[in-house]
Amino acid sequence: MNASPDAASALPTVTVDRVTRRLIGPGGRVVELPPLSIRLLEVLHASAPAFVASDQLEAAVWPDTHLSPDTLKQRVRLVRRALEEAGYDPAVLDSARGHGYALRATIVGPTSAPEPPWTVSAPVPPQIVSAPLPSAKTNTSALPSP
Repeated sequence: MNASPDAASALPTVTVDRVTRRLIGPGGRVVELPPLSIRLLEVLHASAPAFVASDQLEAAVWPDTHLSPDTLKQRVRLVRRALEEAGYDPAVLDSARGHGYALRATIVGPTSAPEPPWTVSAPVPPQIVSAPLPSAKTNTSALPSP
């Protein structure tokens, strides 16, 4: 496995920068991850190395959303591809029919973001600047005579 061992848990370590949403490989290769992929990894990491049932995983990553049956499978495939591209063994994201998915790794990396990347901040309201309008001179020669 290409991930480095974590002495505390004997699981390989995967580096994820949650602030910039990047997966950082053991050789320094950087792969960007969409917010849902980060969320999937975080939910799995919270239960690692145990399996998380598919329906629980869907509810945690996509709350209050009706999903097609393949949505979770497609997201797992994207994350495995990103893991491999970064230089990790994609098998650290494990699956077992009837049991769900499990992360067989520990996630490390900066976590100092003021809010998770999947949280949407309220937009800043635009500022209205009032300036005097330029004085317009009316061209009276173009007006029809009464």
